[in-house]
Amino acid sequence: MKAQSSIFTVRSLTSRTGTVLLYAMIAFIALCGMVSLGVDWARVQVAETELQATADAAARYAALGLANSLNSQSAAAANAVAITGQNKVDGSYQSINAAQDVELGNWSSANKTFTVTNSVNNANAVRVTLHRSKARGNAVPLMFGSIIGNASADIKASAIGMTDYNGAGATAANSGTYQYFVPATSNPWLSGMPRNTIANQNNPANNPDYAGDAYTDKGYKKSKHASGKWQETDLSNNVSDLSYSTKKSSPVTAGGLAVTPGTSISFDGINGGANNFQSSTLYDGDGNLSWICNNIKGAENGMSDLRAPINSVIAVFLSDSAPNSGTTPETLDFTSQASRDFTTLQPKLKQPFFIGDGRNSSGEAQRFIPPVGATRLFIATMDAYEWNNNTGGFVVTAHASGKVLLVK
Repeated sequence: MKAQSSIFTVRSLTSRTGTVLLYAMIAFIALCGMVSLGVDWARVQVAETELQATADAAARYAALGLANSLNSQSAAAANAVAITGQNKVDGSYQSINAAQDVELGNWSSANKTFTVTNSVNNANAVRVTLHRSKARGNAVPLMFGSIIGNASADIKASAIGMTDYNGAGATAANSGTYQYFVPATSNPWLSGMPRNTIANQNNPANNPDYAGDAYTDKGYKKSKHASGKWQETDLSNNVSDLSYSTKKSSPVTAGGLAVTPGTSISFDGINGGANNFQSSTLYDGDGNLSWICNNIKGAENGMSDLRAPINSVIAVFLSDSAPNSGTTPETLDFTSQASRDFTTLQPKLKQPFFIGDGRNSSGEAQRFIPPVGATRLFIATMDAYEWNNNTGGFVVTAHASGKVLLVK
């Protein structure tokens, strides 16, 4: 009887041990499942945070390029694409479909609503919506979810950015956009110089340029009159003319626009064309990319030389003083595409610089930061000498970048 009892006891212990092991295995599997579920949840939460941060950054940068309109297309989408592609979500760079994910619209601060519009001129905000989804092929993969038939999670994030310089949201001082007519005869090396100052003297054509009377374009949609004179219509609809013979080859001062050191300026909607010959062929704001030139006289009237495509749109920042005194800065060189593909440029005083069409090759709006001491901006065209016989001109719209806000 004792032997049988011992055998029974051993069998009982073995059975109990098996049951405990079984329960332990079940508990372990459940624990693994909970841990996996926690890992999946945490991964999705981190991905959502990263996606929202990316959407916020894209909306801010898109709003910064909103007013930049080239061929009626805002730079907002290109800006959003550029910043999105630089951010990782769940370990990989985030993708964006600009046509679907970037919307121009009007943000009503009173109603907290966003109304989509196709008009660049009527928009004051940009909405960017980013996706990680099965449909886009970039859903967030799940470890535990795949066991229960859900191998991934869809997430999305949206942000609305607006500026205080354009549209219904314009609140900043000197807010809004300003439009200037820049004739191809505008010689930047006469900027800020007194009447009859000579530039590119003794050039191969023996036909130098002369400074005319100082003139400020107020930026109120200036255009060339059919009679060959300047025509300016200001906000009160007063019209005044100033003949080309009075202006000669001096570029006009860009008025209205706030030239504030440290506050960037964007050159938008550069339309028209120029040629350094009498020709019906006109080059756009980027100029003739196959012909890089510099001022034949080099640094002149206190302003540095410049290397840039001929017939391109260029400019120079000056203080209130005439530029032909003090130190002359070094020459800027925009010979290569890479040198023209900047997103932000901060030239020195008296240092002519390339504007082109106001965008880099990715379509991003380029920003130009006035240097310390800058109070005036002169917009001109690029040539080597004898600007006075050039053909054409550009209508250049510009604005000073205001504050960018995330409103939702």
